[in-house]
Amino acid sequence: GFLEKIAFGWSKIAITLSRQNKLKAGELSTLDETQTTEYHYQRLLKQWNKYKTKKMKYPLIASLLICNTFPLLCSIFIEITQIINQYLSMYFKNKIIHQFSIFDAEKDNKNAFFMTSIKFVIGFWLTRIYRTLEHNHGNFLNNIISERITNQASAIIYVKILRSNTNANVNRKEEGEKINLVEEDCEKVGFIFGNGKKLFMAPLHV
Repeated sequence: GFLEKIAFGWSKIAITLSRQNKLKAGELSTLDETQTTEYHYQRLLKQWNKYKTKKMKYPLIASLLICNTFPLLCSIFIEITQIINQYLSMYFKNKIIHQFSIFDAEKDNKNAFFMTSIKFVIGFWLTRIYRTLEHNHGNFLNNIISERITNQASAIIYVKILRSNTNANVNRKEEGEKINLVEEDCEKVGFIFGNGKKLFMAPLHV
C-alpha cells in the first residue's frame, strides 16, 4: 500500500545498490554473542537441566518459554496495541463520516467544522501510519522468535541425539529419519510460539 511504500520504499533502493557490488567475506561483520545460536543454545540447556531435576512433564517447552519470555511479551504487547489502533482508527473514521453527515453549510460555523474535521483526519492517518509500522515490526519480531526457538530446540536435540548414539551398530538411516522428524517438529514449535497468539487475538481484530 501507499503507507508501506513510504516506510519501506528505501529497501528496494538498498537492494538495487547492493547488487552492483559483490559482497566479500571480509566485509561481513561478526554477530554479537547474544545473537549467535551457541549463546541461545547454552541458555536453553542450562534452563532445561534445571527443569529436568524437577521432573517436569514438558521441560523443553517450559525452558523455551523462560528463555524467550521478553520477546514473547513484546510480541503480545505489539499485538494488543495493533488491536487498540484498529479501534482508534475506526473511531476517527466514524467521527469524520458523522461530521460531514450533520454539517449544514447555512447554519453551522464553517471554521469550527473545518478545524474539527482536520483533527479527526489527522488522528485517523496517524493511527493508520502507526498501525502499518507496528504491523511490519510485529511480523519481523514474530519471525525472529520462530527462528530462534526453532534453532534452539534443533540444536539441543541434535546434540543429545548425536551424543547418545555413538555406537557404530546404530542404524544411521533410522537416526537420520529421527533427526529430520525432530527438526520438522522444532519448526512447528517455533511457528506456534511466534504466531500462536494470533489465534487468541484474531476475534478482537476489526
